[in-house]
Amino acid sequence: SRSPAARPEASESLAAFGGKAEEAGGSADAGEEGVEDGGSESDWDAPDEEQENFLVQELLEWSAVRGAPDLASFFLSSLGEELSYPTAASDKTQPKINPRGAEVRLKDLSPADRARFSESGAKEWAAMLATGAVRVLSPEESVSARRRFPDRILSSRMVRRLKPVQGVGSLPEPKSRWCVHGHQDPDSETLEVYAPTPQSESVLMCLQIAASFGWTLTIADAQNAFCQSQRLERPRGAIFVEPCSGLPIGPDQLIELVAPVYGLNDAPLLWHRTLTDWLVGEGFTKSLLEPCLWLKRSRWGKLEGSVLIEVDDLIVSG
Repeated sequence: SRSPAARPEASESLAAFGGKAEEAGGSADAGEEGVEDGGSESDWDAPDEEQENFLVQELLEWSAVRGAPDLASFFLSSLGEELSYPTAASDKTQPKINPRGAEVRLKDLSPADRARFSESGAKEWAAMLATGAVRVLSPEESVSARRRFPDRILSSRMVRRLKPVQGVGSLPEPKSRWCVHGHQDPDSETLEVYAPTPQSESVLMCLQIAASFGWTLTIADAQNAFCQSQRLERPRGAIFVEPCSGLPIGPDQLIELVAPVYGLNDAPLLWHRTLTDWLVGEGFTKSLLEPCLWLKRSRWGKLEGSVLIEVDDLIVSG
């Protein structure tokens, strides 16, 4: 294919794009001169979010209208956008720019993408049942629960996002997560909810320790982590949830929470306790300086391994 410089209209578009970029973000040469003249790097003002969105929009428009849909698809997938984009043969409607990880609305998707999210939702619900995190009540049990515990029934929703996938040109992967509305939890005022997360320095320290000792390092991710937590126990009674659209459950049925699922305020803490209890059973001890760092020592006190916890992500080395 011909390069953009070989096409007059493309060269004009690139020139116009470059002029707008320079106008929006400032001259790079001027910024370098400011540093050489004794100014600090902080004197140079980086483009703000509005300017960055403008530049991205300009590039998307050029790549789509000028016949480079692969480039447009690459940028859309890299940013976690919708899977459609304008072309010269279609209307000139601009693609909607959503930030990375933004929630996706089914009504904005094509039938094919809706089908992909339908499969993703079914997979999510199957995992919930497989882990034993929920129990679907029969219609008769649901009627009884509604009558006896009307203040302990929460609503729920299916959160859908496009998860970026590694590889140039790879399409984002549909990701569905069933979440309850934790702000409706009647026990909220009595719950302990703080779950520690590691400092950035702790992450770097773990990587340095592994490199210095020549250890094997593994980055791990716990699948459906919260659903694998210890049984949910509430002194005031069980928590029930109304099913949302996308679940293969009748509207007259309720769901009983057996484990702390996503959305509950204390779910991160209960998962953290479940994981750390397991580490204690495996002979790990918690660092005195970093509550998310767990160390394994030999019987003679020699350091043999470490685990750094950040919710459901782990850095394991040893």
